[in-house]
Amino acid sequence: MDVHIELERARSENQLLVRLLALADETDVGALLGEALPIIVEATGATIGYLEIHDLASDSDGPDWYIAHGVPTSDVESLRKIVSRGIIARAMATERTVDTPAALLDPRFSERTSVQVGRIEAVLCVPVG
Repeated sequence: MDVHIELERARSENQLLVRLLALADETDVGALLGEALPIIVEATGATIGYLEIHDLASDSDGPDWYIAHGVPTSDVESLRKIVSRGIIARAMATERTVDTPAALLDPRFSERTSVQVGRIEAVLCVPVG
């Protein structure tokens, strides 16, 4: 691989870590994630970012907290409806990251209605906790 491309990638990853470490003193989880999500979206080259938190001890059917980046506030509820619960469920059940360049073409998810309706392409779904 081209040395210049590798060097630029290393610089970009370093800048991401520096920016995220700058948030280390934030004590409000909502504020922390609200500041971190745009940084992560920018660093990954994504157009939209969505993050939700589930408290496994909660009786709630949906997320206990969520945030989106790259969509108007008025569209966040629509985004939440098309987010694939199957992809999230798989990540949570297996406790493994789901990383696919195109959910529409991935045999694990391509038959899911939410993937088809939402025309979901690249997905990075990371279970944390």
